[in-house]
Order: sequence, then structure tokens, then C-alpha cells
Amino acid sequence: MNSAPQQHHPSSLDPAIERKLTALRSALRRRLLLRGVALVGIAVGVAVVATFFFDYGLYRLTHQHPTAGQRLLAIALALSGVAVVAWRDLLPALRLRLDERSLAHIVERGHPELTDRLLSALHFSRAAARPGHPAGESAAMVQRLIEEAASQTRPLNFQDVVRSAPAMKPAAVLGVIVLVLGMLALANEGLARSWWQRQALLADVSYPTRTRLAFEDDRPLRLVRGSSVEVAVLADSSGVVPAAVTFHLDLPSAGRVTERVERSEGGNPRYVRRFELVSEPFSFFVTGNDARTEVRHIEVVDAPVLSDLRIAVDYPAYMNRPPRTFGADAGRLHLPPGSVLSIEGQATRALSSAVLRLEDEAVGTCRVLEDDSRRVRARLRLDPPRPWPSSMTLAIELTDVEGFSNPRGAAVVVRMVADEPPQVDMAVDAAGGQITSRALVPLELTASDDHGLLALHLDWALGTAAGDVRRRALVQFDPSVRQAGPRRFNFDLLQQEEARFEVGDTLRLQAVATDIYPPPDGPHEALSSPVTLRIVSDEQMLAALVDAQRTMREQFRQVSRTQAGIQQRTQAVAVDAAAGGDELAAATQAIDELIGLQQQVMDLTRTVRDRYQLILTRLRNNRIGAESDIYRLETRVIGPLEELLDGPLGELVEAYDQARRIEDGPLLSARLRRIADAQAEVLARMQEILGEMVKIESAQEVERGLQVIIDMSERIRQITRPTPTPAPGRERLDEDGDEGGGDDDTTREDQP
Repeated sequence: MNSAPQQHHPSSLDPAIERKLTALRSALRRRLLLRGVALVGIAVGVAVVATFFFDYGLYRLTHQHPTAGQRLLAIALALSGVAVVAWRDLLPALRLRLDERSLAHIVERGHPELTDRLLSALHFSRAAARPGHPAGESAAMVQRLIEEAASQTRPLNFQDVVRSAPAMKPAAVLGVIVLVLGMLALANEGLARSWWQRQALLADVSYPTRTRLAFEDDRPLRLVRGSSVEVAVLADSSGVVPAAVTFHLDLPSAGRVTERVERSEGGNPRYVRRFELVSEPFSFFVTGNDARTEVRHIEVVDAPVLSDLRIAVDYPAYMNRPPRTFGADAGRLHLPPGSVLSIEGQATRALSSAVLRLEDEAVGTCRVLEDDSRRVRARLRLDPPRPWPSSMTLAIELTDVEGFSNPRGAAVVVRMVADEPPQVDMAVDAAGGQITSRALVPLELTASDDHGLLALHLDWALGTAAGDVRRRALVQFDPSVRQAGPRRFNFDLLQQEEARFEVGDTLRLQAVATDIYPPPDGPHEALSSPVTLRIVSDEQMLAALVDAQRTMREQFRQVSRTQAGIQQRTQAVAVDAAAGGDELAAATQAIDELIGLQQQVMDLTRTVRDRYQLILTRLRNNRIGAESDIYRLETRVIGPLEELLDGPLGELVEAYDQARRIEDGPLLSARLRRIADAQAEVLARMQEILGEMVKIESAQEVERGLQVIIDMSERIRQITRPTPTPAPGRERLDEDGDEGGGDDDTTREDQP
């Protein structure tokens, strides 16, 4: 700088100062521009890093590339950040306008030793230059101030006040960013190129990966609903082969699901996922390490089915059953061998073929109608000679015109019901398994068959051996009868002329049922459990029945005693009820107990009546006992017992029930006395019945005694009769022969 004084207006500012201020203005603008440009560059670097992490980072996290729209949004957000930085830091530097006074303030702050002389000199010099400024000593003073300011500022460099650090630091940061990004781009050229193409060109390219995956079969996946499909993924062995891959499924019913699939055994790196029973469309992709496949879609179509199914069954002729039609909801058909099935249905789609299968074996005939490609007809005969399983699945396999097959376009379970033999049960009413030689044996038979009964028979034989069995026809059925019984029959020993029943013999009875199953394998036959009866003498049977009557009489005597106790208790309760107060409450409770006791008397009387009725039946069936005794037993014991049950005993229970509702003591007492009077009448009738029981038993005892005397006399006569001398050459009878082995009737009639 030239230190020689320059010629200028006395009151004007030193030109050197003006030049320094102009240089300071330029330096400040350069620093601000450098800082603004550096900050904008940093913002651009941050935007590059942000868009990279958004695009590539999101891909690594979700294994899905962001769409072009998503990338545009990210780029717009990043550029908006750069714009904000440029608006805040670069644009003000470009628009900066610094006047001399502002520059002087900056210099004064940087050089406090000037003590505002530069500001004052600048102020007075500019004021002196304005028109109308006063002259005189004031001008001299201003000139001195300007000269002092010039002398103090000559050695100063105004640009020293401009700090370079605020501008150089952003520039250094920008340089580091550019260096790091450049080195990363060179180190990952493929990654950087893909990023540039995706961000700058919005191209749908993929980032390079170390692992490369591809589907083994890239054909469209179109399945029948409910079928299964196997998807295989291959890994390029030249890259990094993962130990497992992940299937990412997007299911409508379950949302997003991930499944890990291990590498299959074998040479090639292969990963297999089998989707079982696919029922809904879905999409999926596969990831492994840093690789990701494209999205695959599985489309589901409905398989052809018979929506309108009709199965007409013609049963075997021997069953005499009309045809029956079943629908698709039959589910399970129970059919006998020999049935014929006629099947017809309407498919949901046009068909190219149909096959009738029984347990996966093609059977019968099945065809698609020519004039209606959705109509199917089939026919199958379940022939008996074939060894059919007991339960089978009958299905129609349908194939539509697109090639989709459904092995169960229609399916039902057929249960082969083989003709079972009939079932028969027989019950025999006999006292302790004993009958007399003149008995009428009551039989009660129940029979059933799965398809139809043919007949009931009775097999009988003397002795327990299986030989010499005789058969008697009982009833012939209509073929439609499947259940028979209970049916009652009588086996009369007196009508069996081909046999002679003796005391000590054993009678074996067995019911036989036959069904309508045709020859040669039918009809089927079933036997009931055998019943063995022992033939006893009349006096033995009569003695057993008399003992049974005696037991019933003693039981009825106890019943009458119980009735007497109830009467006495009723009379006592009547007295308590008349007293009223607490005694009335106790009487009401006692009535509840009396009702239970009276009901018990009624039930025991009914049991006695039933037992006597059974004794009467056995007397008649075995044809023993005097008719007068049987008549008296029926009319003087069983009849009066029935009258008691139908009348007084039931009325007593009802009277008690009405009495317990009475709350007035005297009224209740009167009602109970009437009940006691009725009970006295019942007791009197019970005593009469007991008397008749004793008389009948006595008469039967006398009859049994006379029968014993007669039998003993007959045996004595047989023993005391002389034995005839056998003729020469005639075999002598065994003296120790068994019963019936001595003299027969013919021999006795030939004796003199």
C-alpha cells in the first residue's frame, strides 16, 4: 500500500480505506457463498445416503423393492431437505448487500483499538459530502478525525476480521462425504449402479446379491380347491448357498405368515415346500440370505362335483322291498349283496370323462351324456359271489374339459350288510323247571331278522341227548315281517301221541327261527337257548304249589297285621287332631306317614294277588287239583284281592291325601274316624280271605294225602302180584331192571 498522502477532498474519506472496505465486502461474500455451497453439498450427500438406506434398507428388511411411487416420494422428501438448506444458507449469501457502515461495524468489532474512529470518519465524510453541510471549524475538526482514522487503519488488514473456520468446516465435511461416498461406490460398483438406476432413472432393477434363488418350475400355479402342490426353489451353487430359506405367505384367512424350509438332501441346493389341501388363493415369495424371488400367485379353482346326486337302489328279489332313492346327503348306504345301484347326477362344470370307483378300483359303467356334458349316469351291481369288504367308499372321479380332475366328485360309504341269521328267544312258564306228565307248557317266543322272517318252529325231545328230536311248526310269516313277538304258544303233552311222558323224564324244548334268505345258502336258521323241564308226579307238583300258597298266606297275614296297626294309629291321630294346637300339627305330620304305610299295604296286596294268579295258572297248566279248589281259589281269594285293590285300598290312600289338607282340628278328627271305620271293613274282608286261603290249603292237603295213599296202594299191589314162570327158551327178565323194564301191560293181561 502506498503510504504517501494522496490528493482528495479535505472532508472526504481516505481512498485506501474505501478500497479496504470494498475488499472486505468481497471477502465476506466469498466466505458466505463457500459455506452455503458446502452446506448444500452436505445436504445432497445426506439425501443420497437417506434415499439409499430407504430403498436398499427397506429391501433388506422386507425383501421387497420399494415401488417407483415410493421412491419418488423419498426423493421428493430428500430434495425438499436440500432446498431448505439452500434457502437458509446459500440464498442469503447470494442476496447479501453490505453497506460501508455495516462493514465499518465489522472492522470496529475486529479492532477495538479504533474506538469508533472509523465509524465516525465514515459518518462525517459522508455527511460533509452532502449539500448544505456547515463549513468552518467543524470542517477542520472532521478533517482531523478523518486523518486520524486513516493513520490508524493504514497498517490494518480489514480481511483479518473475516473468520475462515465457519466456511472451511462445512467444506471439509463435504469433502469427507464426497470421499467416503466415492470410495463406497467404487467398492460396490454394482450396488451403486443399481441405486443410480433406481433413483435417477426410476428403473425397476434389482440390487445385486451374493445368493441367487429361482423357482424350479416357473409355470403358472393353478390348482383345484382342496388339492396339494409342491413348490421347489433352487439356489445357484456359484453363489452363497443358504442352509435354509424362508417362504413368505400372504394368506387371505391368516394374513402374512413365514415358514422356514431346510435344504433338501441331495446334490443340488434345493428347497421344497408342499402346500397341503389348498382351499384359497394366495401369493408368496422366498428369501434366503440377501436373495429374494419374485412373487408367485397360486390360483384356486373349484373342482367339478356332482351337485345333484341321486342313487336308486334295487334290492334283491328275496327281500320283497321296493326300490329306494338316496340323495347326496345319504353319507352311508347299508346294502345287502345283490343290490343294483343306478346313479345319476348333474356336475358343476362341463366334463370330459367320468369313472365309477369302488375302493379306487374302476367298477360298473359310468359315462357323460353326449347331449349334456354336465350329466353323468352310472350303474353298479353288488354281486354276492364277489368277496366285498364290509365297508367301502364308492366315488365318481370327474375330469372337466380344462383337465382338472376330482377323484371324489361324488362319494358315499357303502356298508355291505350280509344277511345275518335270525335271532330267537324263548321263555317257559314252569314252577322251578318242573311239570307234570299231563301239563300244558306255555311258551313265549320273540324273533327278529334283518331282512325278513320265514317261520317259527319248536324242537322238543325226551332226554338231554341231541338225537330223536321232533319238530313242530308254530307259525308261518309274511316275508315283510322282521320283528315277531312276543308270541305265545302252548305245548300240550297230552297231544304228543308219538311219545309217552313218565315221571322222572326230562323234556328238552328249543325254539327255531328261519329267515327268507334264498337257496342255496338259505334260509338261515337260529336256535334259542334250550329249556330243560323235569317231569314230576302230580302230588309233588301239588305239594310245591301248596307250599307256595302257604308262603303267600303268611305274607298276607303280615299285611293284615300291618293294616290293623295303621287303623289303630289312625284312631290315635284322630284324637290328637281333635285336641287342636300343637297336637293338630303333629297329626298332620302323622298323616304323611300313614299315607306311606297304606300305600305299602296296597303294594304288598298286589304282590300277593299276582303270586296267587301265577299259582292258579300253574294248577291249570299242570292239570292238577280239584276243580272246586281251583274255582274257590279264583273266586274267593284272587277275586276278593282284586276287589280290595280296585276299591277300598285305593280309596283309603286317596282319603288320607284329602285329609291332610284339612286345617280344622274337629273336621280332621271326624274324617280320620271315618277312615278308621273303612279300615275296619278292609280288615274284616282280609280275615275272610285268609280263612278261604286256609280252607283251600286244607282241601289240597287232603287231596294230596289221598293221592299219596292211592299211589302207595298201587305200588304195593304191583309188588305183591306173583311173578309168572317164563316159558322154556324165553329169556328171563332182569330182576334188577330199571323202571318200566318189568311186566308190561301185555304181559299182565295174559296172566290168569
